[in-house]
Amino acid sequence: MNELNKRKPYLYAIENYAGIPPFSNVKLAHIIYMVGVQMGDKECPSVSTVKLWYQQCQSDKRLVIPESQGRLACKH
Repeated sequence: MNELNKRKPYLYAIENYAGIPPFSNVKLAHIIYMVGVQMGDKECPSVSTVKLWYQQCQSDKRLVIPESQGRLACKH
């Protein structure tokens, strides 16, 4: 699974199910777990990693993906 395909579902799930920031770590952990189960991701990212991805996405309105794969706009 490439990096884009791994990060997108976590970011979209946070946007759709986490509510309004600041996010509860418990709620984020549950969302991360559920996305990981649906994707079959055996190495789910940590809450702090997903928070970082989300903050970076919000600050520049782009998904956090490697430069080598280009960038896509967040769904705002």
